[in-house]
Amino acid sequence: MAEQMLKRLSLDLPLDRPLRTLGIAEQQMIEVAKALSRNARILIMDEPTSALTAGEIRELFDSIRRLKGEGVAIIYISHRLEELLEIGDRVTVLRDGHAVATQAISEVTVPGLIRLMVNRDLKEQFPRKPVPRGPELLRVEHLSQKSISGISVSVSTPGRSWAGGLVGSGRSRLARALFGAEPLDSGAVYWQAPGVKSDHPGTPSGLELAISPRTGGITDWC
Repeated sequence: MAEQMLKRLSLDLPLDRPLRTLGIAEQQMIEVAKALSRNARILIMDEPTSALTAGEIRELFDSIRRLKGEGVAIIYISHRLEELLEIGDRVTVLRDGHAVATQAISEVTVPGLIRLMVNRDLKEQFPRKPVPRGPELLRVEHLSQKSISGISVSVSTPGRSWAGGLVGSGRSRLARALFGAEPLDSGAVYWQAPGVKSDHPGTPSGLELAISPRTGGITDWC
């Protein structure tokens, strides 16, 4: 029965493989297969593409279209409005806990959906604000550690800097490597903390840390 359910979703997976070894997209489709095995006629998908790659999203959409063709109803919740236009038939917009509109997909546009969501026109969705570059606080040179490689970063004041990516892309591993929680395979990390003075002649004001590629510990500082 499990094999039949997987074939229904065009999944070619060994049935004795532990679920934890599968990718996020495969795990999600296994959940869909479990629901279909109970003869579910309605599926609710809440942000199913938030952790998927572009290729995995295409495979998910192909499965959704097949299920629609079999008469399965799908309630698809997403903040990625372009996806709704691609796979939806009807769209309902919720605002402040109330349904404000239900329309056929063919009758809506992305700007129109945004207007319904926020109850006004958004002329600038991503306004740019120039920020002058200040002193360098962090410099990473060619950092490599297991699944991440060749990372070079420079972080300066003012403002905030962040690293983002899909699940499994190496975000947490990079953070742990930056702070010495995991050893580096290669590369160097240099920190400069404002307000920390050095008495070493010829050394600029600030704190500099060099992290050992072998142990992840601090090997040099001033």
